[in-house]
Amino acid sequence: MPAARDLSTVAAGLDAVQWIRVSGGRAPAGEWHPAQDVPDLWWASAPLAEDGLPVTGLPPVAAAQLAALLGGRLPTSAEWEWMAGRGRRRFPWGDEPPEPGSANLRDFGPSCATPVTAHPAGRTAEGLWDVAGNVWEWTTAPWRRDRIALLRGGSYNSLIQYASCAHTNDVPGHLSSPGIGLRPVRHGVVETCSPHRRAAPARVTPAAPVAPVAPVAPAGNSCRAARIAFEETNEQFCDHRHSPAAGDGSTLRGRA
Repeated sequence: MPAARDLSTVAAGLDAVQWIRVSGGRAPAGEWHPAQDVPDLWWASAPLAEDGLPVTGLPPVAAAQLAALLGGRLPTSAEWEWMAGRGRRRFPWGDEPPEPGSANLRDFGPSCATPVTAHPAGRTAEGLWDVAGNVWEWTTAPWRRDRIALLRGGSYNSLIQYASCAHTNDVPGHLSSPGIGLRPVRHGVVETCSPHRRAAPARVTPAAPVAPVAPVAPAGNSCRAARIAFEETNEQFCDHRHSPAAGDGSTLRGRA
């Protein structure tokens, strides 16, 4: 797992990130979240990758810091579920069960991570890759009182049911794994985000009426702000009383 001080190096080695706009709407209540409105958001078209393979092994605080270096953040669990299924799809591509061409899951793949664009049949209607299978994706839960972290999407070692849009895996907030990656989200879009040009401010095209994203800050400030934001995220909406008892998180139920 890269140390926090190495995250700028990790960011510099990332493949270019393409951002796809997903329109918002009313997300129905899920396993771990109340019904809520989700705004229009811009999503990384695939999990962050280096040389085509997903970046993994980061605990959620480090994942949030890496997202901040790209001018984004980790999505909430409700936002992720809306992106994946729009409140109506069982799987990101539709209601049909996964097949080898749609997702890298336990019974379909090589038992390791594959390139994030290896399963074109599994893309969402909006064009997002690898939403189900290959690697889990970190999400946050700002309506919860505890410090639990939530994983979405399943991994290369997961059964089919873990790839559904509605499934959520609650795990300890310090967990890292070669089966866990991240997909940043933001309220504005960089047309083509190249981590190798980090010195210049990011060129942002806001999606009106959503506020534009500020230019990427220096690594130290971004990382510190992201750490603070993640640590405080579960205190922001404590008036929500939808707070199911968390599991002990001792095992990754979907496996890796």
